[in-house]
Amino acid sequence: MNSIHRTCSYGLIAEAKSSPVKIGHLAFAEALRIPDDWESGWVLSWVGRRCSIMEDIQSGKATNMAGHMCLITNKSEVVAYLPDLECSEVASVDHFNKVFAKKVVSKDRTWLERWNIRGKITTTGTSEILDAIDAGLDIQKYQVLYSPSRLREILSSPRLVGSCRYAWNIDTTKRHLNCNTFFQAWHITKDLPWAHKMSDVHKQTSALFNHIPLSWAEKQAFRLGTVRAPPRNPNNLETQTRSETQAITQVA
Repeated sequence: MNSIHRTCSYGLIAEAKSSPVKIGHLAFAEALRIPDDWESGWVLSWVGRRCSIMEDIQSGKATNMAGHMCLITNKSEVVAYLPDLECSEVASVDHFNKVFAKKVVSKDRTWLERWNIRGKITTTGTSEILDAIDAGLDIQKYQVLYSPSRLREILSSPRLVGSCRYAWNIDTTKRHLNCNTFFQAWHITKDLPWAHKMSDVHKQTSALFNHIPLSWAEKQAFRLGTVRAPPRNPNNLETQTRSETQAITQVA
């Protein structure tokens, strides 16, 4: 089952090549209502590099190695789901980074597929963007629909966030998620496809949305701590053609 189903309900999507899961399946499991307040937001994402794995991870810049995704809301918040390295599970961040780097470099799949840690959701996730900018990574921007009410619901519920684990190996039955699957699992976003790896995310989103490289001016704005909100046009975003989307983003 390889097709992507874009739907406002909890519709079936494919998870790897095994059993199907649902967009918003964790929201459904928690009996949360289906959102109906969709707004326009930006997604920024990039594929990780492999040329300096040890350096990136040990310096605390693992998203340069693994890739990353974040959501920019109409309030200029930068929303990201990240591993919580300040939790009690991590005695020393430096030691954790060294161990993690060695496991990635040695391709210890048994360890990596078992690894998971408490996750956190933040609305000030610009440091990962700045790391990617400084590393010269290709950051893509595209316009999606997100639910402000669902986002607030998740942000205000430590129980819901705490029921999930940030993991290398995605397992929805255990609520093991990563930076991109968290948004779909809780139905924070409406039209993002389900994909585990950032390379697959880019491949699928480039077919659905108009990818725009982050401009020099936008990179400078992030360095200055300025985040520009996306245009508010949710009513016709779903039916726009790629050329229409491009026209909007050029004006923005």
